[in-house]
This record gives sequence, C-alpha cells and structure tokens, in this order.
Amino acid sequence: NKIKAAFGSDMQEVADYWMYCLPPGTSGSWIAYAYINSYISVYNNQWCNYPSGQMHEIGHNLGYAHSGESQTYDDQSGMMGYSYSQDEGPVMCFNAAKSWQTGWYGVSGEYGDKTLEYSFGDGCLEKTLSGIADYEITPNKVLIKIVNPSNNGADLFVAFNAKKGINSGTVEAGNQVTVVQVGSGGGNVYSESTLLAKLSAEGIYTTGSNFGGDLTVEVVGISGNDSADVKIYFGSECTVTPPPVPTPPPTPMPTKEGQSGPQMASYNALLGAPKCSFGSTCDSGVTLNGRGTMSGGNEPNQSNTLNSCTDGNSGSYHGDESIDKIVVSQASGSPNDFTEGDVVTISATVWCWSSGTSDFIDFYYASDASNPVWEQIGDRQTCPGGGLQTVSATYTLPAGSIQAVRANMMYGTDSTAGAASCTSGSYDDTDDLVITVKPNQPVGPPTAPPTALPTTNPTQNPTPQPSNAPTPVPTNPPTSQPTPIPTAPPTQNPTAPPTK
Repeated sequence: NKIKAAFGSDMQEVADYWMYCLPPGTSGSWIAYAYINSYISVYNNQWCNYPSGQMHEIGHNLGYAHSGESQTYDDQSGMMGYSYSQDEGPVMCFNAAKSWQTGWYGVSGEYGDKTLEYSFGDGCLEKTLSGIADYEITPNKVLIKIVNPSNNGADLFVAFNAKKGINSGTVEAGNQVTVVQVGSGGGNVYSESTLLAKLSAEGIYTTGSNFGGDLTVEVVGISGNDSADVKIYFGSECTVTPPPVPTPPPTPMPTKEGQSGPQMASYNALLGAPKCSFGSTCDSGVTLNGRGTMSGGNEPNQSNTLNSCTDGNSGSYHGDESIDKIVVSQASGSPNDFTEGDVVTISATVWCWSSGTSDFIDFYYASDASNPVWEQIGDRQTCPGGGLQTVSATYTLPAGSIQAVRANMMYGTDSTAGAASCTSGSYDDTDDLVITVKPNQPVGPPTAPPTALPTTNPTQNPTPQPSNAPTPVPTNPPTSQPTPIPTAPPTQNPTAPPTK
C-alpha cells in the first residue's frame, strides 16, 4: 500500500521487478532470497549493492534453479552458483542450461536463431561455437541442446564460455567448452543444473550412466576467446553415419503399446511454438507463461502461434488475462502414446480478470501443424471464476503425425464475434502447442481377404474346359418299369406350412 501511495499505481504497473533492500539487524546470517517466477527479491543490508547477488535472485524470478558441479552453488561459470561480495563484478552471465531457458538466443529475428537442438540419429555434428557476448554479430551458434535419448528431460547443453564482453569476468571455465546437464524438463522449467565438463582444445567428454546413450563431445580447437570447433556424435567415432547404439529390434509398425511417458514441450523455432515428442501427455511448462509484453509477464518466444497471431500487451501479469499453460492428455488416463483416433483432453491454465465473467476461451485443433487449418473444439467457454482457473475440452485426434492445439482467450467485446482462431484485442492471448501422434495401424502386413462361403455343391477349381464334342447318346436304353414306390410311409404332417 505504501508503494501504491507513493507511485499512484500497483507495483507491477510501475516496474517489472522489485528489489527489497532491508537494513542491517534482521535475524540470521542470510544474504538474499527471491520468489520463483515472480517479481520480488529481498536482500540483506549490503547485498543489495552486489550485482552477482542481484542477478542470482532475479534469475530465480525468471524461473532459474541453482547451478552446481559437485554440490549446489559450486558451478562458478554463471550467476546461479555462488554470489560474490563485490560491488563491481564479477562480469558474467548464466551457464549453458540457464541461457537456453532464457530463450534470448533462440528467437529468429534481427540476429537469427543462434541455438541448435541435436538428437540421437542426427549423425555427426560438426559446429563452430561463439560466446554469448557475440550473438549479435556472429553467424555461429552459441548454444547446443542434446536431447537425452531416454526422453526423460535430463538433457545436455553445450556452449563456448568465451571470456569477453558481458561474460568477461566468468570465474570458472573461461574460454573452455562447457557441458551442463539439467535434472528434468529439457531446460525449459525450474530444474537444478550440473556442470559435467570443462573442455580445452582436444578435450573429450563421453557420457556415462547419467545419459541414455553413448555420446561424445569433442573439442577440435579453440581460437582464443573468439570461437571453438566441436564435434558431437553418438557411437564410437564421428563419421558421416555413426554406428547407432544397439537397441532391440523395432516393431514392424508403431503400435498403441508404445509408452514414452509424459512429455514436457520445448520451443521449436521452425514452427514458432512449443512442441512435444511421442507421449501420453504434452505439457507446455513455462514456455507459454504470460502474454505478449505485458508488465511483469513477458511471454517467452511470443506469440507462440503457428501463424503469428498477435497477443495484446495491455495490463499486468496475474492482474489481467493470460494463458499460463496448456496440457494435452489421454482422456482415459491411458499411459499409451497419442495415437490417431484417441480421445484426448486439452486443458488451459489461465488467469481471469476480476470475476471472470468478461473473459472467454475457445479451443481449436489442426491436423497438420506445418499447414494448420483450425477446427473449433466444442463451444466457447466463460472463465469459471477470477484468478487462476483451468478450462478444458475433449476431442478425438484426427489423422496426422504432427498436430497442434490452440487456446484463444478473449476479453469483453472481443468475444462477441463468431469463432475466431486468432483475435487481436489488447487483453487477448493466443497460444499453440504442437503434439506428435502415432498412426493407428495394425502391426505387420494385412491378411488376405477372407475366403468366400462354399457353394452348396462345390465344383473343381477351376472348372475343366469342355471337350471338343458333346457327350454321346447313352449306351443303355431306359428301363421298362418306373421307379418303385418308396418303402417308407409318408410323414403324418408336413414339416412346414405349405407355401403359396
């Protein structure tokens, strides 16, 4: 209330983030703390003056967890490890995993997408990496994400920790290639990270039991603080087609028995929206949280739509409308991967203004995410109340391998029009989520058509060709007497009523 009285507005209408600097004398030897995915951080006495403490706590506001190496906090290649009692440094940014989570380097635009996602089966990857300080001027990538073949979200992130510019004071692994692993979520959610390797020129890191495949990261060479040449591959050597990790023989055709488990979406720059691989659930996580450039709630990779809808930018985060998350799941609760013909539920976690009676939500699906034609799911829905609410609808998955769902949230007069997959009101929010769907086909080749029912008197197949001449006249003359009367007496009554 004091802040509102001083500035004449609510906190989030004045600034995106707020720092509380407390005077000395509070109990305990604490340094600072912050609220995750929020806008408030709190500092004890002089720690309000130290930039590393500020960046660490603001990092929590942005949704970042701690960074460790052998224990929590001891990854000193970025700001989510230790904080330092220095009022002019150290000048460094975040490690590879947190840099990926920011989404700052993966947005196509003036400087292009400077990130790359690498998966098992992609072959030998040879790339030149630059440091994040050069992302505006370099044609090279600055971050590589390696998807864990186990599909558990414990992915690896590779970067060249160039000691220059905004990262010139990095305390650890300066001018080395770093390999960092997250615990879950594919680098898109709050998850502690671990620094696994710091590689100089000709250094090699090979994954162990903490990764679902035999992966190698090899540093071919490093050019000062300008760039590093790396090779990444599965198997024993970096060849054009590396030998795959032995796996059980594949089934002839994808079947509904596949159970890849719940999936967390990651932003797909090509489609412009978050995307999940095969699974029984697809969760957008934090990739859709917020709306446009609204105060305190800038949506990552806005607008997260396949055909570039425009979100409204008015209002403040969790004071006005926003779509925070979309989840697609098997309606039956089945653990099987999404398959054509399955009935699924789309649920949207939304923030509704006031009592919610002025906010409306439409759901849509498209069978082809690369060329979407939107079909509305059910009827338009009204927010069930104010604040954080969940709205859902159910539909049947059509044919198509890469499909998409959409939630469109509208305020007031924007909702008076007919069904529209894209609106542009000041408080409107449109978000898409891409899902991967298996074909609904039987295992193995189809059987032959069933044999027809036999005729009453089957004939030889095929019927023999007739002889050249007709059968001659019978050789024996007819008998002189008629056939004798049957020896058995007739039945007393007919077995069935006579026909007309």
